[in-house]
Amino acid sequence: MLGHPVEEIAGGSAFALVHPEDRTRFEAAFADCLVAPGRVTRGEYRMRHRDGSWRVIEGVGVNRLAEPAVRAAVVTLRDVTDRRQAEAALRASEQRYALAARGTNDGLWDWDLAANRVFYSPRWKAMLGHDEAAIGDSPDEWLTRVHAKDLAPLRAAIDAHLAGRTPHFEFEYRILHREGTYLWAVARGLALRDATGAPVRIAGSQTDVSDRKQAEPVGEHVLQCCRGLQPRHKRPPEYESWLAPAPLLRDTGKFINHKGHHRHTQYIISSTEIYGFTLLQRTMISAVARYLGKSRPQLGDRALRNIPPEEHKNIDRAIVLLRLAVALNQDRASDVLRVSAKIYPKRVYLEVRQGRPGAELELWSLRKEADYFREVFGRELFATLA
Repeated sequence: MLGHPVEEIAGGSAFALVHPEDRTRFEAAFADCLVAPGRVTRGEYRMRHRDGSWRVIEGVGVNRLAEPAVRAAVVTLRDVTDRRQAEAALRASEQRYALAARGTNDGLWDWDLAANRVFYSPRWKAMLGHDEAAIGDSPDEWLTRVHAKDLAPLRAAIDAHLAGRTPHFEFEYRILHREGTYLWAVARGLALRDATGAPVRIAGSQTDVSDRKQAEPVGEHVLQCCRGLQPRHKRPPEYESWLAPAPLLRDTGKFINHKGHHRHTQYIISSTEIYGFTLLQRTMISAVARYLGKSRPQLGDRALRNIPPEEHKNIDRAIVLLRLAVALNQDRASDVLRVSAKIYPKRVYLEVRQGRPGAELELWSLRKEADYFREVFGRELFATLA
């Protein structure tokens, strides 16, 4: 076990092979074993292998001095080095997993298919507005919260991966929050399979993508407004390339503070390298995102200082266009499918094609922007249903 030939250690003391830091404990255990007949002692100690390495040895000593046929203390030794190393590696892995679970903004889940139980991380539960104790380990805790229209395709995506038809699992769906609203989430996962290829568990993450889903229709509508009103603003098509990111970035300031987040957003965008955009374009995007609240740009504002004066009118126009697009999306599940513009000498009609009845809030929000629209574009704004 320790690599020594019998003749090499015969007649020697086992104590000499024990690690100096464990020797006192080893000697004490051996002495304790001799206290009384039938006494049993156990312990683990490091002992030197012939190659110079230290092995972890589990020792069990039994006092059989009172047995005539034995009259000895019998010690059984077993090498448990590999097991202890595996256990240490597992603990380290668990610590890394726990650290990753605390550090990530994603919710983690791990579905034991044999036991039909799912571990949901605290972040997974908190994402849905629940505390640790409110959600158990049943798969139904997840599946019964999925929107009715998304449940069947979600199950199909999971089944396809478990059957080996897809290399990994990924699906975007709506899931019920404790407050009664649905948030958009993306679940990603990978199956663990046994030697036969059969899945034994599937684990992965859930990411809240509600902000992106809300921004997507805003981005579509701002481009529709931009193109529909092009005869009035007369900006070249490349302006669309820096106008479109503004909806995606407009709420980044909330990561710092909800109060005054538009100012924080302006600072973050203007100070961050964004691939494909020049410093001036980033500054213009940040200015547009800055004025999506109640305030309007004023000459001398900090957000406009690094923007050439000849671009200020373009900033005003872009802000109005984006505010119109935001007005068209008052609900996370947008009621508006498309918007088009009809331009007349003194007025502009925005025709809204609704996805389902109930776009009155969007029409009211559009009409609130009529004064700003008239100030920038020189036309009266009217919003109607197509």
